Amino acid sequence: MEQKVTIIGLGFVGLSLASFLSSRQVKVTGIDSNKKKIDLLRSNIPDFFEPKLEQYLKKGRKYQEFSTKINPKTINSNFIFIS
Repeated sequence: MEQKVTIIGLGFVGLSLASFLSSRQVKVTGIDSNKKKIDLLRSNIPDFFEPKLEQYLKKGRKYQEFSTKINPKTINSNFIFIS
């Protein structure tokens, strides 16, 4: 069964979790109110340094979706994390 996770808040904890899970082929929807951050993440560029973060973002790219708004996919997630 395909796992779907939504993470609301993409700071240190949320983005680290999102990048790790997506690198393990878990479908992740990441939501943050900061549009600049979302635009950077869509280009695999984090707004802070964490070892291996860029590597995990690139590895899991096809399993990631980043947005500034909660959408219907959120309702269909197996897990929702607020960080």
